[in-house]
Amino acid sequence: MFCCEECPAKKGSEPLWLRESRLEECLGVICAERGVPAVGGIVVSSGGVVCEAVSGVRVRGGEVASASDKWHLGSCGKAMTATVAARLVERGVIEWSTRCGEVIGCATHESLADVTLLDVLSHTGGFAETPREVRRYVRETRDSPRAARREAARRILEKGPAYAPRSESRYSNDGYLVAGAMLEAAADCPFEALVRAEVAEPLGLDSLGFGPPPELGGHDSRGRHLRRDNPPAYSPAGCAHASLRDWAKFLHLHLRGLRGLADDYLPLAALQALHEPPVRPPRALGWIKACRPHMGGRVSQHSGTNTFFYANVWILPNRDRALLAVCNQGGPGGKRATDDVVAALISKFLQ
Repeated sequence: MFCCEECPAKKGSEPLWLRESRLEECLGVICAERGVPAVGGIVVSSGGVVCEAVSGVRVRGGEVASASDKWHLGSCGKAMTATVAARLVERGVIEWSTRCGEVIGCATHESLADVTLLDVLSHTGGFAETPREVRRYVRETRDSPRAARREAARRILEKGPAYAPRSESRYSNDGYLVAGAMLEAAADCPFEALVRAEVAEPLGLDSLGFGPPPELGGHDSRGRHLRRDNPPAYSPAGCAHASLRDWAKFLHLHLRGLRGLADDYLPLAALQALHEPPVRPPRALGWIKACRPHMGGRVSQHSGTNTFFYANVWILPNRDRALLAVCNQGGPGGKRATDDVVAALISKFLQ
């Protein structure tokens, strides 16, 4: 464990172990109490990593988890998709106003004809549940992820919308699949390669990859070890994995941007716009904007799971902190464990 800058917690309602023990020990208690294999947490400030800790095992009954292990980020990876889009928009490769069918080159239902890149990334494109035939296709296809995304997007866009686009906001993985297909078509490059070129390489995320992490084993809600993931076509919606340190570099970029600290990576206004709901609150582009008084007010948040891992991320610009909590088990147990990790990080490093 690496730890520095620890802030004393306020005396209050937290249990004694949460207030007085080291973070690594806190995480060990969380693993035991929640019955999960492993958890991890990292705290970032605008100056860099404040603290990082991991506790538990890679697989039930197996080796101890390491700080360098990679964790599946689930839908927290949507922020990367939106960031890639912002980079391409800044270079004129695509526009926020680009229509889905126009760039993918496929027919669309008449009610979806005007749906844009901005709409699908902000969950206002008219999509809701994935059509059954699309679920079956992406599970069974042997096409490349890029070809599968284009075909799945075509099938999604041919269907009528679940609601009138831009009339409301409904969380949709399909919207991010369509967005990925749009970015691929505009840049003529597979989505996974775009993420490496636009995010991993410039930010130094050497561990970033897609699919099940190589070291840590995922566990379902019953605690069974299963090496599975979302279909590769859904990489834009949530198939990425990375080490805590590398994901912290991405959070560091966004934390600094929300604090008004300019960076050559993206113009400040472009980065901040990713955190503002463009159509319907609270959903922004890869983030959820919220207000949490105990976290300093305005925050950006997201959680994600592929049902075998759970990730929970918060950016607190008014407190100059970003928090990431992870668990290698999905379901309610993984959610509760990451909520506990976030509470521990707040208790130790925000009070």
